Amino acid sequence: MLRKLIALPSNIPAALTGGGLFLFSLFLLNLGIPIAIAISVTGYLVTGLLIFPAVPEKEVEQRKLLGVVLKEGQQKLAEMTRLRSKVNNPQMRQQISQLQTIAASIFEALKKNPQQVVSAQQFSTYYLDSTLKIINTYIHLSEHQAYSAEVQASMNKVEQALRNVHVAYEKQLAGVLQDVVVDLDAELSVLEETLEIEKM
Repeated sequence: MLRKLIALPSNIPAALTGGGLFLFSLFLLNLGIPIAIAISVTGYLVTGLLIFPAVPEKEVEQRKLLGVVLKEGQQKLAEMTRLRSKVNNPQMRQQISQLQTIAASIFEALKKNPQQVVSAQQFSTYYLDSTLKIINTYIHLSEHQAYSAEVQASMNKVEQALRNVHVAYEKQLAGVLQDVVVDLDAELSVLEETLEIEKM
């Protein structure tokens, strides 16, 4: 509601309605300036808040970006599922599955906290793409029956890299949830203060 009130000054349909009602009330109905102003303000508020609520441009852009990020994220998670099915090592499959779970949690949290869309876009672009490349490399290396020492060392590096990626995914999830945690902390503080006041 507060956002709608803040956006009211830029709401052209509401301004036109308010102005039209003022002129109509004052000149055609001859109601007098105070009543015409009251009718005008009422028309402006009703039109601006209920009929044509203004959506801030930043919020519109955020929604568009959110849709793009969520769509790309789902596609990348589907690709990760496809790649996971090609991995023979059960521990690696489990690691990939855990990464998918965390990534899905990030996108779910993003739906509830869309102001974090920019950091989620970076996550999707950088972390998910890198993860897919790492998994592809692992699959390519594991397809060879005879492992040289170098290939085995590279596979070990990939396994370690996925463990590091797991930590990075958890940090990204914590970052997306940070605003939710801050809001919850604020609500709890207000509740505790209210309870303290009521005890007195």
